[in-house]
Amino acid sequence: MSTNAPQTKTDRRIVKTKAAIENALIRLLKEKDLSKITISAIALEADINRKTFYLHYSSVNELFDEIISNRIMNIIKDLQCQHRENPTEFLLADIATHLCLTLHHSAQNYPEIYQHIPLVHVFNLALDPLSDAIIKERRQENLAEIENLEYYLRFAFAGAFSVYHNWLAEKTDLSADEIALIIRKAIASSIGDLL
Repeated sequence: MSTNAPQTKTDRRIVKTKAAIENALIRLLKEKDLSKITISAIALEADINRKTFYLHYSSVNELFDEIISNRIMNIIKDLQCQHRENPTEFLLADIATHLCLTLHHSAQNYPEIYQHIPLVHVFNLALDPLSDAIIKERRQENLAEIENLEYYLRFAFAGAFSVYHNWLAEKTDLSADEIALIIRKAIASSIGDLL
């Protein structure tokens, strides 16, 4: 089977080293805020030297951004697989609620990490790839272009994130599924007709 794109094989040592660096950051986030974690601390925790860290990342923030971006892309791929039968169902509400439920699941399993990361930054990292996925899906389905769609998407994601963030901070009696339903209904009633 022939493909146009050249096949590149990733060196296993690189994969192993990057995984060690990522896991080191995650372990350190259990103890302190992202802004207080140094490259030296990550290198020590990962059992590598600083030079090795710099071969892969230029800063702690770049490492963090890559981890979050990879997780966001996995969410998008999961949703696209779920809607393979009917791609037009790949809706904004699905993405927003799935993202919030995934964040909630992670926050439940790793509460010590979530108290040390800037959730607004996570939202900003998620916004572009999620918006791009929706726009791409609409184009593939030959749906009409929506003028200024990226602004509508930003509005919807900001609202979903705000609801989720407040719910997480307030620790109300509402379940994650109830919050997801609130987000889904809010998106559907505010910009659902556009999509």
